[in-house]
Parts: sequence; structure tokens; C-alpha cells
Amino acid sequence: MGLEHLFYDDIPSGIKKITINNKTYSIEEFNSLREDFLKKRRKKTKINS
Repeated sequence: MGLEHLFYDDIPSGIKKITINNKTYSIEEFNSLREDFLKKRRKKTKINS
């Protein structure tokens, strides 16, 4: 199972860092990764439609 579900679910308030595969991200870094992931996903969906 991939980690995609982390990008679709809301992160609870009060969380300051997220660790994925032994790499720690600040909330700002994670939100940036989330935006990039969702943009790529939207582009891929438009192409396949």
C-alpha cells in the first residue's frame, strides 16, 4: 500500500512534524509535497480523461 492516503487526509492540528520512511518533514514541507503530488495527480487525470 502506498502512502497516497496521507496526501488526501487532513493532518490533525497541533502536529509539527511528520515522519515517513525515516525522513522527517515539517508541516510546511509536507504541505508543499502534498500540493506537488495533487498537481501531478490532476494533470495525469486530465490526460487520461
